[in-house]
Amino acid sequence: MQKDLQIAIKAAIEGGAEIMKIYQKDFLVEIKEDNSPLTIADRNANDIINSFTNFDLVFVMTQGGPGHATDLLITYILIKTIVG
Repeated sequence: MQKDLQIAIKAAIEGGAEIMKIYQKDFLVEIKEDNSPLTIADRNANDIINSFTNFDLVFVMTQGGPGHATDLLITYILIKTIVG
């Protein structure tokens, strides 16, 4: 568990740094189907974070499942760290 936590922290820090690079200049905001915003910063941070993680088959197949029923702890930690 300690190793996973260290990986999550490093991924969150690097993902956050990428977000801050984008937010220091003008950027476009795209609106997703659920009316939530999406920026290039979100996409880039997601790519960085995903490079640190290994998701098990359940998450890959369900994308968190209905109501996030199959979300992993590492996913929750990363999202809470970045989004708040």
